[in-house]
Amino acid sequence: MLSSSLAPRSIAGSTIEAAITTGLAPLDQGGSYTLLPAADTTYSIVNAAGGANDGSGTYSYTRLVNGNNNNGDVGVILYTDSSTGLSYNETLTFLTATAGSYVISAALPGGSGSQSGSFAFTAAPKATTSDPALSLVTTPTGTFVGGDTGTVVVEIDNTGAMVANAYVTLNLYLSTDGTVANGTPVTNVARRIQLGTAGNTNFPLRADFNIPFTYPSIVNGTFFWTVKLSPSLGLDDADQSNDTAASATMVTLSAPVIDLKETNVVVKDLTAEGVVTATKQQAIVTLLNDGNRSITGTVHFTLSTAATSEGFDTPIVPKPVPIYISLAPGKIVNVAVRFIGPNMTVSTQQYIVATVSTVGVVQETNIVNGVDLNNIINTTSPVLFTPPEVTLTDAIVGSLPASVVGGSGGSTMLQVVNDGNIPLKALLTVTLYVSADTTLDAGDSQVLFGGKNEMIAVGKSVQFPLKFTYPTTLANGDYYLLAQVASTSMPVLGSVPPISVTAPASNVAVSPTQVNISQPIVTLTANFGTMPGTAFVEGQTVTLPLDLLNSGNIPATGRYIVQLFASTSGDPADIPLTTALATKLSLATNAVSKTTIKCKIPTGVLATGVPYFFIARIDASAIPDITDPNPTAVGSQTFTIS
Repeated sequence: MLSSSLAPRSIAGSTIEAAITTGLAPLDQGGSYTLLPAADTTYSIVNAAGGANDGSGTYSYTRLVNGNNNNGDVGVILYTDSSTGLSYNETLTFLTATAGSYVISAALPGGSGSQSGSFAFTAAPKATTSDPALSLVTTPTGTFVGGDTGTVVVEIDNTGAMVANAYVTLNLYLSTDGTVANGTPVTNVARRIQLGTAGNTNFPLRADFNIPFTYPSIVNGTFFWTVKLSPSLGLDDADQSNDTAASATMVTLSAPVIDLKETNVVVKDLTAEGVVTATKQQAIVTLLNDGNRSITGTVHFTLSTAATSEGFDTPIVPKPVPIYISLAPGKIVNVAVRFIGPNMTVSTQQYIVATVSTVGVVQETNIVNGVDLNNIINTTSPVLFTPPEVTLTDAIVGSLPASVVGGSGGSTMLQVVNDGNIPLKALLTVTLYVSADTTLDAGDSQVLFGGKNEMIAVGKSVQFPLKFTYPTTLANGDYYLLAQVASTSMPVLGSVPPISVTAPASNVAVSPTQVNISQPIVTLTANFGTMPGTAFVEGQTVTLPLDLLNSGNIPATGRYIVQLFASTSGDPADIPLTTALATKLSLATNAVSKTTIKCKIPTGVLATGVPYFFIARIDASAIPDITDPNPTAVGSQTFTIS
């Protein structure tokens, strides 16, 4: 490489053959090298006034390393022209690693211009030193997502003649072609290697080292694994060409996509009456993990109503509802979001709008999954919202007797059903009537009114035993029982704002059969029993048997007055034999009360030898429901006085 100071030297298209006389192979950071002339006088000077045709000479080479034999490294060649004796300083930039293209800048002193060419190094025998050689043992294969983790295992062999005992740095790349130059850095780890030689077995000749890593999130594509070993300052490395290894298989990497998507929302077990004010409900929201990363954490749901599918939202939950999810990519989950039916005064159709927020859990790649930017989904059709109602129906389920007497006690069973849409929890009132027909009107007789605090769930029923007294003022005949229920005003628990409802009077329940009601009567019949004789004397005491028969339909209870008379005609009686005597009576129906009346035949009142009848005159007006308050008993035989 000879030249004068007048013109640039040209070795374009030629090959530089380098024989290492000092230093390590390939070119180390410093050393002296001999450039040998080629057979075709490669190094002759072009347009040089001084002229030269020999390129032999000794040159000093210094390499300023910024990437260990990579393209872009810059070296400096110092040499002396054998013809002129002038020394030159050339800057040589390597465009590839150890063989390929180069660029030489203008020469010094006094040179100008630049030139390019090709080169190759022929190394001299290696010096006696350590030589860590890298190979890949295990690398992940398949498809992965940025953020996934894994491990690459490398094997390091000591192929040199000295023990390698120092720290090294293992640099891991994902490379499109297996080279570091076209690689994306993944991680680097420091590892201490202690590798022996064939003559020194204090350490193994080779060892495996793990490189744990996390896949980068900024690249997509298919890559080779590439590892480059960087020796430390304390480690001699005889041959750095074996410090890089690439995998034989490739791995596919995708940038992470985090996307939680709502796909559906429905109201669980929605009935025909829809969502009722203050009732507990569940909205079932279907979530899809539409990304390629698992989503785990507590997301927050809000529920609203809207008159149209994209209308103004009215919240129906007081604050966002937290729900924990753990969802793998491509999987779905149904989430139950509880809410209370909003207060409605009239029935209305509204869409339910569900919104899920992943703030604090993940940063979504795609947040546009519905009609808005924050994972929003509507019900496919409007939902009916219904105001609260309490509707009661009742039925008389107890049996009735065939016939009764007015004033007697009665009983039956009433069943009340809550056919409304909210539970009843209020004072329940019952009114019972006796009616000649099945229609409740002003002419019917009320026989019972009462109330009781009750709680009846929707669709459930309770039964009430009813006890009452049959009326005594009705004409004898067949009658129905009619029942009607109602409730007092009751608050609707959970309604916002607070409201209350009242159950209107229910439909009239009619007894399945009629009962014959008779007015209560007491009918007393008085008769003398067997007389003690037919002839008596003045001053004689006579005991007369008197029988009372109750042929009515209720017991005869009370006091009555009886007085004994004598009469020649039988009736009316005209001669009193006793004063009025008060007597207590308690006589069942169709029963006979046997009593006696004592009298002393008066002196000078009755004529001797004249036949008389005994007559018992009774006043029973004090006995309730008596049909004849003055029954009279007339003796069947006459008697005389002597």
